Amino acid sequence: MAAVAERHFAGRADVVVLRIDPACLSAPVRYELSEPGQLFPHLYSALEFDAVAESRWLAFDFEGRALLPAVVAGA
Repeated sequence: MAAVAERHFAGRADVVVLRIDPACLSAPVRYELSEPGQLFPHLYSALEFDAVAESRWLAFDFEGRALLPAVVAGA
């Protein structure tokens, strides 16, 4: 997740990381191959508000590295 955030969102202050409870979704989460060869979750439907278990602003350090919330970094 850090690599994706750094590649697409570095330097932005308006990025939010959501922790989603997949049991609360009406559509399945699909894990698909992404670069560089890792599985990445995709949701091909609307995200139900009730499925959002937590939200945090994403910050970057002075070198542009994503400072992921502990709940994400430990996943």
